[in-house]
Order: sequence, then structure tokens, then C-alpha cells
Amino acid sequence: MAPPKYVVGKSLQVWELATGPLHNHVPIKLHWLRAIPPDRGTKYQRERLIQSMKGLMQAVIEQGGDSGPLAASSIGNYFGEIRRIVAWMTERNMWAFRDLGPGDLLDFLAARQGTRERPLCEHTLWAIESTFKRMWQLRAKYLMPLRFDPLLVESEIKLSIRTRPTEPWRPLDEEYALPLVKDAQDWIRSHGRTVICMVRSLWAERRSHVGLSKHKSVRRVRAQYLGFLEEPDIRKIVRQLQVDASMPDAAINQIMTTTEGACIVALLFLVGMRASELLRLEADCLTVVGEPGLDQRAVLKGIAAKRRGMPRTWAASDDVVEVVQFLTELYAEIRVHTGQTALFLGKTSGAPIPLPGRRNVRLGSESLRPRLLAFANSPHRGVGTELRIHAHMARKTFARFVVTRDKSALESLAYHYGHVHSAITDGAYVGTDISMARLLSEQDRADLAEALMDLLSSGVVGGKAGKNITQFAEEASGGKASFRGKRSLDVAVDKLIEGGIRLAPCDWGYCVYSKAMSACGGNDMGPNAVQRAPDVCATCQNFSVTERHRPFWNQRATRDEEFLKRQNLSDQTKQVVLARVARSRDVLLSIMPIAGRRKEQNKT
Repeated sequence: MAPPKYVVGKSLQVWELATGPLHNHVPIKLHWLRAIPPDRGTKYQRERLIQSMKGLMQAVIEQGGDSGPLAASSIGNYFGEIRRIVAWMTERNMWAFRDLGPGDLLDFLAARQGTRERPLCEHTLWAIESTFKRMWQLRAKYLMPLRFDPLLVESEIKLSIRTRPTEPWRPLDEEYALPLVKDAQDWIRSHGRTVICMVRSLWAERRSHVGLSKHKSVRRVRAQYLGFLEEPDIRKIVRQLQVDASMPDAAINQIMTTTEGACIVALLFLVGMRASELLRLEADCLTVVGEPGLDQRAVLKGIAAKRRGMPRTWAASDDVVEVVQFLTELYAEIRVHTGQTALFLGKTSGAPIPLPGRRNVRLGSESLRPRLLAFANSPHRGVGTELRIHAHMARKTFARFVVTRDKSALESLAYHYGHVHSAITDGAYVGTDISMARLLSEQDRADLAEALMDLLSSGVVGGKAGKNITQFAEEASGGKASFRGKRSLDVAVDKLIEGGIRLAPCDWGYCVYSKAMSACGGNDMGPNAVQRAPDVCATCQNFSVTERHRPFWNQRATRDEEFLKRQNLSDQTKQVVLARVARSRDVLLSIMPIAGRRKEQNKT
């Protein structure tokens, strides 16, 4: 039987499915000889059932999905479901799909539920039923096909199989997420250099084993592991992980697993990319874009999971840059000798690092979650309850991080996630559950109170709204002009909040928001997130600035003045940058004490 047109391999034992850039064009393989447990049935029974499975898979691929051809990963998932059905059949000495009856479908579902305390997820039940329905629809295209319509037993399935609603992965609560990310960063900063040195020693030792017998190689490896456990820095790590030092192999492996887990935690929670996108990152994924001194920033280059393998970038904070640089250095020497380019390298044979002379591969998706959980539930963190974390949970947590702090960031977050509409991001990632709404409300009030406290307690408040904020506070507190005591400050803040004051903080100042005076063209919801910018805000009647924002305006002015020192600048460019400098200086002047302000004005 000829392989389907989407299958690029020609072997009778293996079909290779073509993949795209996300999988680095490495084909997904369907191993037919592994499709049936090797100790079951006669050669004839096995061959006939495999031919039937091949015909079914060919028909599935040619039929495609509702929106077009199936992706290689979807075909692989379908093959996995068929293998589970076949394993269950052959265990009961059934060697053809035609041997299955309606009762067998019920028994198969009951077996999948097994002894689990929780009922089957509705989505799992739907996937199994869909597989059997497709087997029935395509019955004319493969050998020994299914002989009954699964729809006939749908009512019986609902009565006999317990199910639970499909529960999407929820974001991790901040009380767990923030300490987790902090612990991951602390681990890399505290132990990163020690682990890098250990990996280099491991690789150098393994390279020297070429030509040795397996027995001699094992002895030398064990001696090296024992030597590691004598080093103070590594002993400290072993104590933190509470690993049995009498088992050096397990101890070294656990150090590597935990370290990679820390990197995975940091990148997933601080970037918000999908698991497949994280694993597809290359060692040179970190790059800098923008013009030096103006809008220069770090980004991660990679491949989008849901854009047919199109290149894309993600914004990278300083913490993300630090993690990526660590991972790049961790396996730098191994990449040079093996030619591998992946940021995360896979291992074979249970070794802590890739081995010389072995097939070196990218870390697989099946290896991601164990490392994630290994760090999240590591003994050194002292977490009382075991955390259940999934990569997609981290992605949703990142969304909550962003939108909790700034509701206007939803559009930018949707762009960062590659969503066509912000409604997708809002509904599927941010959500509107009651407990989160309460948390957001509490956080909003705390942020507002902190900003108002800064405005009221600052000696000098600049900006066009600076003169009005004190007047607002005086009216709210019954005409008192002084707010020196913390109690009077708290009273003024509470009354301002109760009075409905709206404050939109940013890096360069505060917006005491009023739609009528909004220079950025804001609406009833607040300032315009697209038009809002330092030059726009500085001219707005809603704008106020305190000593807290001095570093931003100082750096802006200094950066622009350095830019003006460049040669061959056009007159138009000079005029634009000079106007920016003047505006920055005006803002800085407005938050100077009166004496310093007069002195500065006399200079000019």
C-alpha cells in the first residue's frame, strides 16, 4: 500500500510525516512495528491488523479536517489514539476492528476511566467518541472495518460513563506565582556559575572516554560524580535539594533537572510563549532591535506555533535576557562540538548532559513538564502544598500579570500573543471570574492609594495638573492645607478615592484623568493607550509629575543631548530632538524646589 501524499517516508515499517519550521522540519514518525505490543498474536494476525491500521490512517489523512489538511502533530495524536484502542483490543484477543461491538466501546471507555477518583473529562470522552465515529465514516476505505455506528450507543455512554466538565488551565495565583518566579531567578543567579563549570567538566570527561570499554567509562564517570560531591558549592546544592549523596548519579541528574526547570519557569512566566515556541528557540535567539540610545530593546526571535511557522519576536525584559544568556553559556561548548543549535538540548541514556558520539536532539515536549514540576516542587523552596503546573498555565499567568497592572495593555498583550482580536485574549486568558475581579479591585485600590500618597506627600508636584491635585485634596479633607501626618494623608487619600478620582500612572508621571482635558484623546474608560506618550502627556492638563519620575526625564534629556552630538544630523532631526530636550527640561524644572528653580531660570 502506497503511503499517503502527506507522508514523505517510503518504509513499510515507518511513515514519516512532513513538518514545518516550528518542528525544525524534523519529520514525525509513525512506527508500525511498535503499534502492537510485541508479545501478542501470531505474525499473520499482527500483519493483518497493521494493514488495517495503515488503511485507516491513510483515509484519515486524505479526509483532512474541517478547515483543510491535518497537521503532522494532529495525525500523530490520532495515531496515538488508534494505538490505545488496538492495545486494548489485542489484550482481549481481538484482531480486527470488525470484532468490536457496542458493548466493547462501553468497556473501553470504562477501562480508560479505570480506578481514577475523578470522572473522565468531557473533552477526553469527546475525543474517543470522535475517533470511533471517524472509523465508522471511513469504513469503506480500510480492511476489516468497524461494523457498528457509535451514535447508537451515545445515550448509553451518557448513562454509564461519569464525566466532569472540561476545565481549562487556570492562571496560577500570584501568591504562588511571584515567589516561584523569584526563586527561579535566585537559583540561576546563586548556582548558575557552579552548574556551568560542572557541565564543562562533565563534557570534557565524556569526550575523553572515546575508545574506552563501557566498564571503564562507568568507573570514571562515578569517580567524577563523587569528586563533584566533595566540592563545597555542589554539596550546598545537594543539601538544598535534599538528595541522597550516596547516590551520586541521581544527585547530579537532579541538579541539572532543577536548573533547567528554573530556566523554563522564568521564561514561561516572564515571556508568556507557548511550550512549543519555547522548545523551538535557538541559542542565538536573543537580539537587540531599535536605534541605539533611542528605542533600543532586547527581543527573542523564534517561530510562531499557530502561524504556519512564521518567524516572530517576543519582548524580553532584563531578567529574561539574563536567563537566555545563562542557557546559551551552559551548553556553548557542547553545541560547538555537536553542531546542535537549540537553546534547550535533549539528553539520552539518562545522562545529565548530551553525550559525545550520540544523537543530539532538541529537548522534547514530553520532557518539559517534568522539569517544570521538579523546580516548582523542589524541597529547597519549602512549599507546603504540591503545585500542579502546566506550561499553558504559565502563559495565562503572564497574561494576568500584565493586565492586572495595566488594563490598557490588553491590545498590546493580544499582539504579543499573536491573537487576531483582543477579545480572544480577554476571554480565554484574562477572564472575568469573580475571585479575580475582587483581586483586581483590591490591587487597583492599593495602586491608586500608593500613587495618591506620592502626590500628596511630595514637596513639589509638577505638570499642568500639579497645582490642582493639592486643591482636590484640600477639598476632600475639609479645607486642610497641610498633610504632614500619615493619618491626615490616609484620610485625604480615602476621601479622594471615595470621591471617584481617577489616576493613570506610568513611567513618566501621573494622569489625573479627565476626558474633557485629555490631550491623548482618551474615552470614558481612560487615557488612549496608543496615543499616550511622554511628549503628549507633558502638554496635557491632566498631567502631574513628582520626584519619583525624575530619573525617567533625566535619562531622556541626557539621551537626547548625546544624540545631538552626532555628526551630519539633518536640521529637521535637530529641531525635533531639541524640542524633546526642551520639554524634558521644562518637566524637570517643574519639580525643582523653588530656590533651585529660580537659580536654574537665572542661568538660562
